[in-house]
Formats: sequence, C-alpha cells, structure tokens
Amino acid sequence: LSFITLPEKCTADTSLKIIYCAIPKNIPTANNAIEDYYMRGIYTDDALYFINLADGSYGEITTNSETVIDAVSLKFQNNSLYLINRLDDKLYLMPL
Repeated sequence: LSFITLPEKCTADTSLKIIYCAIPKNIPTANNAIEDYYMRGIYTDDALYFINLADGSYGEITTNSETVIDAVSLKFQNNSLYLINRLDDKLYLMPL
C-alpha cells in the first residue's frame, strides 16, 4: 500500500497494531498545496483506510454516507473512529 496523507489524518488503535488514515482521493498538484490546505484554501475528499501492522493487511473502511469527508483529528476509542470533518467542522463517529 502506497499513499500520501498528512499526520493529522491518521491515528492508531490502543494496541498500536492498527493504523487508521484518511487518504485524499485526489492529491492537489499545486506547489503550495500543503500551505493552501492548512490555510483552508483547498479541501480534500478522503477515503478511510485501516492498516494492520501485525499481518500487513489493509482495506478501505466503507461508510453508509454520501457525505464528503475531509477528515482531521482522528481518534480511535471503544471500537469507533472519531474525526472532525473540515468541510463542516462537525464531529463524526464511525463504528468499526
């Protein structure tokens, strides 16, 4: 698995065996894309993935929502993934 994302778009479970990341579906190609992202000049449409460090497996976490998510501040707790969607600044809960 090869991907590009930002540190605030990833978190680990409590055992540190599984990493969860929001991976942009399209990477902006502008020279100042990262700066623009942090200044809220651009947004991403993210897919959520898990990566199992113990056995090397990975996959997309499917959601039942049509909501576009630009996820940051991911947190794993009680078999759920919490995140802030930059597009609406709301907290989202995704049971795993």
